[in-house]
Amino acid sequence: MNTWDRYELKENAKVAIKLNYWKTVLAGLIIASVTGGLFYLQGLTSIEKNVQATEIANFTTFLVRSPKYTHFKTGFGFTLLFIGTFVILQLFQTFILNPLEVGSNRFFIGCLSGRPQVREICFSYDNGYQSCVKVLFLRNLYIALWSFLLIVPGIIKSYEYMMVPYILGDQPEISCSEAFALSKKMMYGRKWNAFVLDLSFLLWDILGILTFGIVTFFYVIPYKQLTHAGMYQELKGSSVNNL
Repeated sequence: MNTWDRYELKENAKVAIKLNYWKTVLAGLIIASVTGGLFYLQGLTSIEKNVQATEIANFTTFLVRSPKYTHFKTGFGFTLLFIGTFVILQLFQTFILNPLEVGSNRFFIGCLSGRPQVREICFSYDNGYQSCVKVLFLRNLYIALWSFLLIVPGIIKSYEYMMVPYILGDQPEISCSEAFALSKKMMYGRKWNAFVLDLSFLLWDILGILTFGIVTFFYVIPYKQLTHAGMYQELKGSSVNNL
């Protein structure tokens, strides 16, 4: 089965960064200012997102099953606080971050074509907002539910649905079933390659940690986003004819 060339994708991303560097940085800073720094979530790999979902699930299970915890009155208050905070974060993710994810993906695709418009970040707020909210909510829910089984099934599903935000950028009004079906088709037989592609950024992630996030915000996130955008373009051109 034909797939992308990892080195070519990354080289094309480096070229796009050089041509549009300050626009990519500006886009990142705009999103960071809106989300309070949570733009880093847009740079996470599917592996890291799945690990976060698994950690939340494990912590919730711990709270429910811990007999010592349930004997304290303060435990009930803490549980309510945790649940309330979790719900607020999920609402923020669903109605703010998810549409920004689609818009930022659309922006970085524009960087590869040489015609980037920073305003594309807000694309989903004016184009298929309700569909975007619904589809990406279900995507996150499915990945979380699969993560309850074990981390590996969750990772597999996260890669299977990896193209959903890009598809929404092309077809804002697409239905849930169609978006998931197209993503599944595009990633069929290619999930392992995508996994290896994400692993190839490991040293960059470590460097970002060592520099307290400076390298992450000013280089690694645009680098990853542009590489993934290039992957989508390859899959769109070779595997999906009806996009």
